Amino acid sequence: MIEHAMTDLDDTWNIGGKAGHFACLEVGFEAVEMPLTEDDIAIVNANWGSTHDRIIWQVIAGKIKREPKKWPLASLEALMAAAGKVQATYQENLMEKDTYLDHISGVQGAAEMAEAFLSAGRTMSIQTGVKRELVERVMVKIGMNPDWFKLILTSYEAGQLELMPKPEAAMARHILGQLAVKPERSVGVGDHLNDFLMYQAAGMVPVVVLTGHMDRPSARLHKVPATNVIEDISQLGRVVERLEAAA
Repeated sequence: MIEHAMTDLDDTWNIGGKAGHFACLEVGFEAVEMPLTEDDIAIVNANWGSTHDRIIWQVIAGKIKREPKKWPLASLEALMAAAGKVQATYQENLMEKDTYLDHISGVQGAAEMAEAFLSAGRTMSIQTGVKRELVERVMVKIGMNPDWFKLILTSYEAGQLELMPKPEAAMARHILGQLAVKPERSVGVGDHLNDFLMYQAAGMVPVVVLTGHMDRPSARLHKVPATNVIEDISQLGRVVERLEAAA
């Protein structure tokens, strides 16, 4: 029996999260006259699920490595100042302005799915790379009920607990341990490869939603069963019914 669903937040419960984050990042890097390139976007995607601080540092380091003459940051202090300005501008657009929120909308049917899932005696949790304050803003914007979730763990809080970020299994295992749920009785839902790899490493049943980073070809490439790939989270109940019927 499936007892629990662990989910990502961005591009899982909402649509447009990826675009919203990139919009905030673009404003941040424009503030230091280091516009994002395709190579930078690849770095962001590869580090998705890590803290925003880490992503920004990785992008700046990648720029310097690729084009040291174009980005001659003369000292560690200059590097830290640039990263700090990007982060401050990014956070301002993410947390104070509506740059991010203007890009997102809720998934139709998600609330009905959640209520049905919980009414069957199951539980839900969230693991996410965004700060808790943003989780709260997103929930208000798209009409999510925080009471749906037994536990919410962000990458920032995971770092304080010295847990490795996605795609390592540590965050998922921590949540399962806190809720006393066995991994084989849990589904893990997310839109990014790092979500899938984390859930898989934790021994859970990974479910991919097509509202964010992954598409059907990439899901096939990483051997996600076709029956575990759904258009959006509103269809999660069908996956759970199929898994329980096959048990």
